Amino acid sequence: MLAVDREDVRVVIVEDDEDVRAAITFLLEADGYHVQGVGTGTGALALVQAFQPQCVLVDLNLPGLDGAQVTRQLREQVGSALVIIAVTAISLPSEHDRLEAAGVDFILVKPVDGDVLRRFLPPLAHAI
Repeated sequence: MLAVDREDVRVVIVEDDEDVRAAITFLLEADGYHVQGVGTGTGALALVQAFQPQCVLVDLNLPGLDGAQVTRQLREQVGSALVIIAVTAISLPSEHDRLEAAGVDFILVKPVDGDVLRRFLPPLAHAI
């Protein structure tokens, strides 16, 4: 797991469903994470460059670039320094294989329990 040496742990949520994005944002902000969200794959690439998060939660089905394409491009841009968690409603092994090949670190199937999600996020520095 990525060790973070400061309290400012930034997370980007890439989710086209505004209600899901808002719920995950609320959960993570309540835990002390700094969160920004976006609803498209193209928007995700720009936001990651500007916000420089330690973690990205990415949905598979997105308008434009899908979650696997976003992951692949993020890996090309920032390498393995970024924790990428796919959060998807699709549980087909072929789709999970595609996400893993693109470079996701973890795959969580919706609906995601907050306690489960927290186990995969980079730790807050004050909690280490």
